Parts: sequence; C-alpha cells; structure tokens
Amino acid sequence: MLTCTTVYSQLAILDTCQPVTFASSFDSVECSLVQVPLTANATLSLAYIYRRPSSDLSHLNTAIPQLLSTLETYQSSNTETQHFVLIMSDFKLDWYLESTQSTMTSILPGYRQIVSEYTTDYRPILDHVHTNIPSDVVQCFTAESYFSDHKPVIATLHRN
Repeated sequence: MLTCTTVYSQLAILDTCQPVTFASSFDSVECSLVQVPLTANATLSLAYIYRRPSSDLSHLNTAIPQLLSTLETYQSSNTETQHFVLIMSDFKLDWYLESTQSTMTSILPGYRQIVSEYTTDYRPILDHVHTNIPSDVVQCFTAESYFSDHKPVIATLHRN
C-alpha cells in the first residue's frame, strides 16, 4: 500500500510515472515520481518513497540506487537545464539515530535531509525529505493530522 502523497503545483507536469514497486526489493519499497518545470531552464523531480515496516533495510538499499538511476536519466537528457530533486519518504527510520543519518547519507550522496520537526505523534522523525535544492529556496515543516499518527510533511519552494 502506497501512502498518500499530494503534489500541488501551478506549473505543468512534464513527466510522471505510475507508482512503482521495486521487484528486486521484494515488493517492500514503493515509489512514485513526478517532474515539473520550475523555469525555462530548471526542473524539479519529486519522488515519494514508502518502505513497508516489515521490510529489511537491504530492500531500501536496492531501491534507492534504482531511483537515483532514473533521476540521472532526467539530468542527462538535457544538460542545459538545472535539475532539482526532492525525495519525500516514509522510510521507517528515525532520523535522530546516528545510524540512520549514516545510512541515508551513504545511499543518498549529494542530498541533505531537511525535516527538523517530529513527524509522528510519538516524537521520532520517520518521514524524511532529502534534496539538492539550495537551502534558501526550500522550506520544510509539519502540520497536525486528525486522521493519522504521522504528521503531514510539507515542502515549499520559494521563487525568486
């Protein structure tokens, strides 16, 4: 089951893919990917990844390189366009743990995690947002939810 993700954009969608279950990840990691233009020479790829609670961490280690490979094809298809990436996820890994930070840094090199608030009612940061977007352009925060113990995670981009 892919958890709910919503993308609101006043910009046209360039490319989208249906939710993908990574077969080599034993149906335990799912991903959806959308690409939108930001300006005439900048695009944003927005990925959402869900890792099942029962899955082994090795499944995530298999799925992430597949996603990064797909993102690389977007970047290499137009070298004159600046390519930004926002990877939102429910990894079931608490960001407050040093082992999680080390793992995520190794499988997502070049991306930084920008969620700094608790993402569940139980106080861990299980929902991550990893990006290569400059910190003065992107902001991330959480909200309250009546329907879930996970808080909605919201990322906004500021246009210059």
